[in-house]
Amino acid sequence: AFNNSTNVLTVGITGGSADTVDLSDLDDSGTDSQTLSASLSASSITIAISDGNTQTVDLSSIDTDTDEQNIGSMAFNNSTNVLTVGITGGSAR
Repeated sequence: AFNNSTNVLTVGITGGSADTVDLSDLDDSGTDSQTLSASLSASSITIAISDGNTQTVDLSSIDTDTDEQNIGSMAFNNSTNVLTVGITGGSAR
């Protein structure tokens, strides 16, 4: 059980005694107020951290033209309100 007011975690062991751990030293709430921003330019994304380093990732090696499927047919059933889509190179859903 964890006590929010004391930051003490109590762990009970079946057939044994309970042990406690004081987690107060880990309570740094409110000390990390960084702002992140991102920008996309051509084939790269840049992530900036306030008061920190900026990192740029080159996205040009990502192949986005890999889907060879096409919609082969579509049918809407008015009584069940179900749309069925037939995909060439795939299965109907």
